[in-house]
Amino acid sequence: MMSRLLYFMLGILIGFFLGQTLSSKAGRQSASVLYETPPRVPKPAVKKDALTEIKGIGPAYEKQLNAMGIMNFAQLAQQNPDELASKLPRLAVDRADDWIAQAKARSER
Repeated sequence: MMSRLLYFMLGILIGFFLGQTLSSKAGRQSASVLYETPPRVPKPAVKKDALTEIKGIGPAYEKQLNAMGIMNFAQLAQQNPDELASKLPRLAVDRADDWIAQAKARSER
């Protein structure tokens, strides 16, 4: 009776260790595939101009323009005055048109 119990316990231990060994090798391979993070691709650096150099743009408007993704004179020069005026509070279309003209002149330098 004791020998049967001993063989039974020995069989369970061997099965446990074999199962752990085999599953850990397979688990490592599948886990590395499942949880592998893609490499980070750095965003291209955007040249940031001091938009406050344009007459009529103060620090508050510059901050709002930067939040919209407009960081330099070339980006401001490509804007539509009507759309720009609609996105910024209290900005008249003619004033936005003036900003765009000034930005075009500065981006051509």
